[in-house]
Amino acid sequence: QKYSVGATWYPLPRLDVSAQYYHKSDSYDNDLFGSQDQRLVGQDWNTDDANVRISLQPALPRMLGTLSLVTRYDFMRTAIDAQWAVDGIPLDQRQTGVITQHVISESINWNPLARLYLSTDIAYVLNQTNTPASRINLDANTSPTVVNFRNDYWTVTAGFGYIINDKTELHGQCVFYCA
Repeated sequence: QKYSVGATWYPLPRLDVSAQYYHKSDSYDNDLFGSQDQRLVGQDWNTDDANVRISLQPALPRMLGTLSLVTRYDFMRTAIDAQWAVDGIPLDQRQTGVITQHVISESINWNPLARLYLSTDIAYVLNQTNTPASRINLDANTSPTVVNFRNDYWTVTAGFGYIINDKTELHGQCVFYCA
């Protein structure tokens, strides 16, 4: 299930500001084998995302083509509730993790000619996962330890395209990822 609401404001002819919120729920049934051992029976993922976007299409001289700039900020929070079973007996569902993301991105698209386009996307993501299991102190070397973790990363994508005819397009793209 996914529910969303948004609004767009056009303060100037070539500028718009948008805001959107969505809530998404996903359920996963992991009880595939009916084992008597400890196992994950199912998970519910509830995601809330709020974002703000600013789009600008500056007026360029005709010989320079068209340019579009989009700046975006997303705040996303996902709560993960899981149910485990031990020796065939299901336990109560518990929150097993919370993933929080802050995403800052910029897209630049330029059409210098009617058939040629160049595009670049840059994104920086602050990604934090917290779990209540990180508060459990285990004796050294007896079992694995679960910890909260950060997975911050950034990406850069650059591409081009040229439309040869109504059925043929040449497209190239390069993607860089750094965690």
